[in-house]
Amino acid sequence: MAFNLGDLTITRITFEGPEVPNGPLGTAEVYGAGEIVEPPNEIPLSKFANYWRLDADGNDSLDTAHGVLNEVTFQTSELGNAATFTGATTCNIEFPSNVLTSDTYVGVSFLVRTNITTDQRVFSFNDNGTGKPYVMVQIDGTGISGRVHSANPIVSTGHDLLDFTHVFIQATEGGEVKLFVNGFPSGEIAIVNFAEVSTKGNFAGASRTGFSLNLDGQMLGISRYSENVTDGEVLAIATHQLSGQHIF
Repeated sequence: MAFNLGDLTITRITFEGPEVPNGPLGTAEVYGAGEIVEPPNEIPLSKFANYWRLDADGNDSLDTAHGVLNEVTFQTSELGNAATFTGATTCNIEFPSNVLTSDTYVGVSFLVRTNITTDQRVFSFNDNGTGKPYVMVQIDGTGISGRVHSANPIVSTGHDLLDFTHVFIQATEGGEVKLFVNGFPSGEIAIVNFAEVSTKGNFAGASRTGFSLNLDGQMLGISRYSENVTDGEVLAIATHQLSGQHIF
């Protein structure tokens, strides 16, 4: 961001106070007096492939990969109407097969909150054809575990999952899997090859049909990305959605 004041162009601002206030796409980081604060990253709209608002239905706002609602309702939450799950084995949102289109990259994010503190599978992509990755996110107590098979899971702990939490996971085959929580990096691990597992399904609120550890809580604003998202862009997306605003 730049401000043009006649012959003077300002591209960075020095704050003398101890704290930088939160903005719609900014951060709530605390900076010392006199430090230079770079402008926040913009949300990379061109990198979104699918967006499921989940505030009134399971429709995809950017494409036709509409989700099928299985016993899911829409109830109010701190961030507006949200898809609400009961924890029953038959309660989930099922997305079409072959949603994932790339053999070499996968990136997804969403907001989630839970009513309980036991182990729950909250998201999975594993019905997309040979060579596509298996992606799963589960929560347990204060911990979030994300994996892209065949890499090991990344576990991030110390989160209050009774409130909405932003989860972002992405991976590049032959590179790394990276997990972000509320916009900040929470771990990374090397991955050689993407791999499927025998159980198939693309779900929110569950990992597969009939499994007993489904989500008892709410989800909102699920995104799938078409290319690598930078750390700054992840923070911009998370900050925007945690403020109660949809991307699309």
